[in-house]
Amino acid sequence: MGRLYIGLAGLASDQATFHEKLKFRLAMYNLREERDIKPASFGKLVSTLLYEKRCADLPPKTCRHFSRTPPVS
Repeated sequence: MGRLYIGLAGLASDQATFHEKLKFRLAMYNLREERDIKPASFGKLVSTLLYEKRCADLPPKTCRHFSRTPPVS
């Protein structure tokens, strides 16, 4: 098993929250895929987690602008 490292900046509480979310997502990935995550997939996972936070407090119509998927009417 290889090792992946990530550097986190900001408040310690934000780092801890992100770390817990990341551990959960990695565990779910390992259960679903039954293998260790590749570095490229890990990067996409981190990117997705950070992008979710960007749209968390925005109304759905505003966040739709940032999404790649077409809006549902």
